[in-house]
Amino acid sequence: MELLGNNVVNPANVVIVLKLGTTILPDGTSVPAGSQIEYSVQAQDPDGDVLDFEWQFPQPFPPATLTVWGAKIVYDTTGYTTGDIVQGTLTVTDRVGGQVVVTLPILSLT
Repeated sequence: MELLGNNVVNPANVVIVLKLGTTILPDGTSVPAGSQIEYSVQAQDPDGDVLDFEWQFPQPFPPATLTVWGAKIVYDTTGYTTGDIVQGTLTVTDRVGGQVVVTLPILSLT
């Protein structure tokens, strides 16, 4: 991850990978409702600062927003129905003020 001036993080250096089992999911993929989707992020700070990763997913049921931390998480789509979409955000911070929010790829549920 690259920090630009005043600890602004460059989102171009944040790589997000989605998987269903061992299959990497391209953008715009449809997956069955009830699937467990693995989200992972690859990012580095040029100064070697420790990075924190916060994933947020709006949901059509309580809790209205699910928040999970870590470089690799699994999101369970149990409770979603056919036609729903899964989309969220990833916030990457470097503990010295650098931060970027990245919109996650949209997944359609079948």
